[in-house]
Amino acid sequence: MTEFQRNITAQLVELARLSRDCRVPVVGYVDRSYACDLMTMLDSFRGEKAELVRSLDDVSILHAAVLKNWGDRTPFCYSRRHGLDAFIDPRTDESLVGFVYLQTTADNPPARLDIPAWIYEEGLLDEVLDTVRAECVIGLGYPYALEAADQTAVITVRDREIFLQALQGFAKENNLNLRVSRKAASKGRRR
Repeated sequence: MTEFQRNITAQLVELARLSRDCRVPVVGYVDRSYACDLMTMLDSFRGEKAELVRSLDDVSILHAAVLKNWGDRTPFCYSRRHGLDAFIDPRTDESLVGFVYLQTTADNPPARLDIPAWIYEEGLLDEVLDTVRAECVIGLGYPYALEAADQTAVITVRDREIFLQALQGFAKENNLNLRVSRKAASKGRRR
């Protein structure tokens, strides 16, 4: 694991702990997951690692055989994936997070929702999933809150021009030698 991955993992562990301690639900939403947690679990019952794990992911089997109707979901599963030991509480050996798959559209594969385990343990899972379902109705299959956040996070060409003008004005007022490369200026004229 790289240093960047370790830092991100540490921040996610802290988020799961804060969610638990403050009793504020958070949900990680993966629109198209390639995880194989369920396939690996099924193979562990057979006592061997099957070739299917390498060729099928969880979504492939769930969409085809299990989650047929909008709003259907899998049971809550605790995350015990190899490599994510940071999410295991060393005091209790219990996972801080788990997941469900939720069918958010009629014809696309289900989304994977990573959820702090305390939500399930406190009996709040159905309420949290109903909130996600409502967001997906408003967002036409994708949570509206995520859609809105994405839309406002995008920096448009006009936004970039305003920022560069402000930066150039600041640089000029403070006698800073700010130059725009010819390549950047050319791109700005063409776009």
